[in-house]
Amino acid sequence: AVIAYIKENYSDPDFCVSSLADHFNMSISNFSHQFKSYMNQNVSAYINNIRIQTAKTLLSSTDLPINDIALQVGYIHTSSFVRKFKQEVGKTPGEYRMKSITPTSYNQ
Repeated sequence: AVIAYIKENYSDPDFCVSSLADHFNMSISNFSHQFKSYMNQNVSAYINNIRIQTAKTLLSSTDLPINDIALQVGYIHTSSFVRKFKQEVGKTPGEYRMKSITPTSYNQ
């Protein structure tokens, strides 16, 4: 139920650990502890991973502007999205998009 709820709501910019804990009538610390013991990662990292993976899919399969993708995956500010994406992926969303649409033969 928790994972399904996260997958339904991750794109809401206000979605966070405290809203999750509230939804499941738990304290933030208890929810976080339970989640980490079950999933072997903290809830914020899990949510961020879903956001980044979805962004990667959108970047490589659509021509949506990066700021629209940022909004779709739950970031109000494109700059925060770009910074987090680069931290996680090692390139900016624009660099990732260029690499993902370049035929592999050019990369050899």
